[in-house]
Amino acid sequence: MSDGKARVRHCFEINIAGCDATHSCCNMGLKKIEMFVKNQCRSSVKLATLDGQSISWAFAQDTYNGDTYTTFKFPNLLLERSEVTDGMPLCFILSDTCAKLEDFCYDGPSKQCRVTFFDKEESCCPTGLMAAPSDRSPGTGVEVGNAPPDAVTLEDFCYDGPSKQCRVTFFDKEESCCPTGLMAAPSDRSPGTGVEVGNAPPDAVTVDLGRRRR
Repeated sequence: MSDGKARVRHCFEINIAGCDATHSCCNMGLKKIEMFVKNQCRSSVKLATLDGQSISWAFAQDTYNGDTYTTFKFPNLLLERSEVTDGMPLCFILSDTCAKLEDFCYDGPSKQCRVTFFDKEESCCPTGLMAAPSDRSPGTGVEVGNAPPDAVTLEDFCYDGPSKQCRVTFFDKEESCCPTGLMAAPSDRSPGTGVEVGNAPPDAVTVDLGRRRR
């Protein structure tokens, strides 16, 4: 099931810096992070995590003076300042021709990536440039290789992964019923747990069908 495309995981640390307490943006929270990237890289992101937990990402495009610009963003972090720990790791996996940061970032040719952090009100948005080396020095990228799309195991992907489980919820059309249960999330890709999705037994997830959404 491998698509034959190289994948590279890039990880960075969010470091906490001191600030002037009288400044309105001092001790700001973190609503979202945005990066200025190349237009052709919109389909290159395969996974993103913050502090080891999977997070959502999105792309947006804007036109200015006839040119199109693309923003890669993590839009739903919604963290208070107290929830942002020093050295918190942010990682994402890139593939194909945009696997390297120098090919992914708009400023990549100059070996840089432009990054903006937003507070919850989006009134504070400090922006800076981080290094985007073409090589994969320690801490900047890890070659994943020609891995199949499920190269990240459920044990790493699911919130309950450390206990080898994934929490799953089913919703009816009105979303008034939402039975929830736990399914096994083994670290290997045994039949029925990874690529062989079709071979999973129908009762792999046991739920209480009487449970209603509150």
